[in-house]
Amino acid sequence: MSSWRGIWPAQQLIRADARVPTGVALPRAADRQVARFLADRRDFPVLEVSDAPIPLSHPVLLEGERKDVRVAILAKDEAHRVGVVIAARPELKRNS
Repeated sequence: MSSWRGIWPAQQLIRADARVPTGVALPRAADRQVARFLADRRDFPVLEVSDAPIPLSHPVLLEGERKDVRVAILAKDEAHRVGVVIAARPELKRNS
């Protein structure tokens, strides 16, 4: 799955008028949990809701560093070899 998958709960929530979508719309439990978190805050201002999950985050898990790494080539032919490895560099909004 690609990284844009994280927007699915919000898209389904908007389509469901800021209520928890049906299980068919969001079959994954984690996606439904995100939708419930947002739907419970339906009557609050959007900016407050967008800041609400920040204390639940794990910023230590997102901290990283740039370094050169060795890549083991396991492919048997040239067509399946990887020349570049790209990793996400997440940014976390911190309240001061």
